Amino acid sequence: MDNLGKNIGSGKQLTEAEKLSFFFKIWHYSNDFFAFFDQIDLDWENVKMEFLPRVQVIQNNEEFYRLITEMIALLKDGHTSTYVQELWKPAFIQTKIIGKNVYFINDESYRKQTMLSGDKILKVNNVPVQEAIEETKKYISSSTEQWTTARLESYQSFINFNHCDSIVVEFEQNGKILQEIIYPSPKKSNKNFTYIESKLLKDNIGYIAVNSMTPKDEIIPFFDSAFDTLFNTKALIIDLRKNGGGSSGTGFHIVSKISNEILPYFKSKVRSYSVDKFDKWYSEEDIFDIFYNVYQGIFPDTTNQNELELLDKFQNSDYFNIKPQPPIYEKPIVILIGPNTFSAAEDFLSPLHGINRVTLIGKSTGGSTGQPLMLQLNNDLSVRICSRRCWCADGYEFVGKGFVPDIEIEENIGDIISKKDVTLEKAVLYLNEEK
Repeated sequence: MDNLGKNIGSGKQLTEAEKLSFFFKIWHYSNDFFAFFDQIDLDWENVKMEFLPRVQVIQNNEEFYRLITEMIALLKDGHTSTYVQELWKPAFIQTKIIGKNVYFINDESYRKQTMLSGDKILKVNNVPVQEAIEETKKYISSSTEQWTTARLESYQSFINFNHCDSIVVEFEQNGKILQEIIYPSPKKSNKNFTYIESKLLKDNIGYIAVNSMTPKDEIIPFFDSAFDTLFNTKALIIDLRKNGGGSSGTGFHIVSKISNEILPYFKSKVRSYSVDKFDKWYSEEDIFDIFYNVYQGIFPDTTNQNELELLDKFQNSDYFNIKPQPPIYEKPIVILIGPNTFSAAEDFLSPLHGINRVTLIGKSTGGSTGQPLMLQLNNDLSVRICSRRCWCADGYEFVGKGFVPDIEIEENIGDIISKKDVTLEKAVLYLNEEK
């Protein structure tokens, strides 16, 4: 069964047997390895019985892949999802959802746009905007409402070409109700994107935006250069609002430059279910025990030590702890966060939680991390299932919640249209008021 369908390329329709095989394989792997069943109100056995007859009547690959995407989204986890190239057909329109109101922000495609930033979107293909949002939500894999909203506002927008070749958008502009028909168009390349942005703000406050955690080998030198330039500032702002993750090691390197304490990364455990073991969780210690001989290779000088001695050394090694790398920035630090702060960017926040080293300003983070189990079903469909559960060393479980800011900032549509960065302004004001 592991190899079934591996050679099926795009354009070749799956047989009924292949669809059923893929469906059961995805369901069973989720059942056996998914790490967060206790955090969601879901009868997974009932899901199987509900979706099975729908799989049996599916007519084509696209419908089947969309159905699997809908099923996986029921697990409500940002690191448990499907990937099918071109299944989602975005219009590349950025919006802002504030309460029940939805505003057009900009069009990232090459279309000529008559909608203006701040126009209120009322309907999409004659469907009220809130109904369009609810229909789209069922395909979004997300651990939190804030991450769902962030996806709806961008790539997984409710304005999409998933079921149509054109879209009629009804919107309100200067008190008038207007309509615009939009057609598919490529997304403009983002030539302005940089991994690291840095500058000196007024009042000798340093600012570093870390916009990604990958590629680690490129970002760390860029960060270190900016860090060295701004080392003598009176305070530092680190901006993670656009950081969707990547390599956790990038963030842990940054932690090593801003704390003079040895800090644990985070705690984690891996779930595996089987008939003979039932529900079994493997902690780092359990994993160490299972792979004892493998881990001996990490410390070649300890191959003659007994297992308990090696375990103690392993637990106190750099594998579990972040050691300070002087020079250490010891002055006040604010970290800007938001719903798009996600995955490895949240791993960066984990060792800092509860130690009063930094102040978080903005909105709650996306609330998801982990180590997914990857299933490649064929050339078109892959599924990832999060089997590793991570939480802060102080016990805080941020998956499903996010990191909550110490100072929460609410934006209004006027600030967004004028591109006024109220979160950054608040951070500067806060640092100037710090004694």
